[in-house]
Amino acid sequence: MIEFWKNLFKDSWIIYTQNIRLIMGSLILTFLPVLILPLIPFIEIQGNVDPDQVWGSIFQSLSFSEIFFIFSIQILMRGLGIGMLSILYNITSGKTTSIKDLVGKFYCLPKILFPDVIIGVIVFFSGIPIVTTIIYIIYQFTFFYYTLIIVTENRGIIDSINKSFNLTKNNISLILQFMIIVIFIGSVGLFFPLLILALFPIGIITYINIYLQISKS
Repeated sequence: MIEFWKNLFKDSWIIYTQNIRLIMGSLILTFLPVLILPLIPFIEIQGNVDPDQVWGSIFQSLSFSEIFFIFSIQILMRGLGIGMLSILYNITSGKTTSIKDLVGKFYCLPKILFPDVIIGVIVFFSGIPIVTTIIYIIYQFTFFYYTLIIVTENRGIIDSINKSFNLTKNNISLILQFMIIVIFIGSVGLFFPLLILALFPIGIITYINIYLQISKS
C-alpha cells in the first residue's frame, strides 16, 4: 500500500511540474477575488452575544448591498474553483485544456450548490452538535466525488449522488487513507504557507487520479 501511494503522488508531482504555469495561473485567478473582500468594513461585535446569535449579529451589522457583495464574491470563487477542478481533471486525464476553461463550468453551479444549501439548512436548524457532526461526516463521504462527477460528466443530481456514494462505499478504505494523508499534508502547509501553492494542486490531482482508477474498476 505504501508503494501505491508513493507511485500515485509521484505521478501527481510529474503532472504538476509539467503543467505548473497553467496550474499556478488557474490557482491565482481562482483566489484573486479574496483580495476584494477587505473592501467590506471591519465588523466588531460589542457586548455579550449568544454564540447561536453571532451570525445574526453579523448580518444585522451589514447592509443589503454588502451582504449581496459578499455572497457574489463567494459564488464567483466557487465558479472559478470548479473551473480549476475541470482544468486539473483534463490535465490529469490527458485531455487538452487552457486557462479559458476556468470560466467554462459556471452552468454547473446550481447542481453543485443545491445539496450544500439543503445540508446547510438541516445543520443550521439541528442545533445539536453531535447530530451536526454526524450529518457533516455522512455528507462528506456521500458527496466525496459529487462535484467532480457534475463537472466532468454533467449528470443529474440524483445520478451524481448515487455514483459518488457507490464509489465511496466500494473504496472506503482507500478514501479514508487519502483523507488522513490530506489532513497530514494540510497540517504541514500551516507551518509552511508557501507550500500550499504546490500541496493544494497536487492533492487535487491525486484526488482525481484516485477517481480515474476506481471508476475503471
